[in-house]
Amino acid sequence: MALAGPVTPGYYRCVASLEVVNDLVFTANFVGRIFALDRATGATAWTWDAPGGIHAWPAVAGDTIVWPIGLAEPPRLVALRLP
Repeated sequence: MALAGPVTPGYYRCVASLEVVNDLVFTANFVGRIFALDRATGATAWTWDAPGGIHAWPAVAGDTIVWPIGLAEPPRLVALRLP
């Protein structure tokens, strides 16, 4: 399957799902950057570089978001505490 449209240099396509938690929207990309976006404006609130690429969706429990880092050796889970 071909992905259409240009990609801004320095950015990579986000293929994981979106997860909305309070005022933040989360997504991630193949190279392992997790993005927290402001729900109202879409501005980047913060980013975090995971120890490997992400190609799946997160799970949320309470104030914690868990990401599967499947494109790492070995694959692992990362849990981040939400503000």
